[in-house]
Amino acid sequence: MRLALAAISFIVVVACIQTAPPPQTAPRPGPTQPETLPEAESPAPAGAACLFANECASGVCEGLGCGDIAGRCTAADRTCTGDVVPYCSCDGKTFYGSSGCPNQRYAAKGACEGQASGGSSSPLPAGSACDRNGDCTSGICEGQGCGAKQGVCAQKQRRCTRDLVTYCGCDGQNFRASSRCPGQRYSKRGACEQASKKPVGASCDTGDQCDSGICEGQGCGPG
Repeated sequence: MRLALAAISFIVVVACIQTAPPPQTAPRPGPTQPETLPEAESPAPAGAACLFANECASGVCEGLGCGDIAGRCTAADRTCTGDVVPYCSCDGKTFYGSSGCPNQRYAAKGACEGQASGGSSSPLPAGSACDRNGDCTSGICEGQGCGAKQGVCAQKQRRCTRDLVTYCGCDGQNFRASSRCPGQRYSKRGACEQASKKPVGASCDTGDQCDSGICEGQGCGPG
């Protein structure tokens, strides 16, 4: 009797071992995906909303509206009418440009209030030395150089190549435009060199020069 019970117990144990599920192993982790960095924001194409010329691939941001009212990026090689009309620019000064291509954002069509339509002096023809767009009948003062009278009044209707190159603008910001028609004055061809920020206590003129972003009493203040 004891032998029979022992035999039955042995058979039950063997059956349990054979039917038991195999032990589960943890899944191997797959290869990790490399972290992708966000792509640098590309200059906006023609038709996109803009506030500054350097936001546009063409280097031209124009249209009625100042402040937060956006202009539109416009192709640099577009066809413009040959007439010249006065505009009141966003800086409160009268400038001249084609009625179809103002080449910058403006507050109103027509001379600024309190200024004659001719401004303090007559607009200059193409090829004249200039400081700003409003100096020129075409509304375009461009060329390398940020000093006094280092720009040149360009013709409104001129042939521009469709290639885009990088310029360092006179405001220290990069912009992209045709290699033949920059559309504005610039300090050099190629990207601007990023100047190092100044520490607390260093002399400054504006907060942009300081690590903290604060310029107090001609010295960089703490953040």
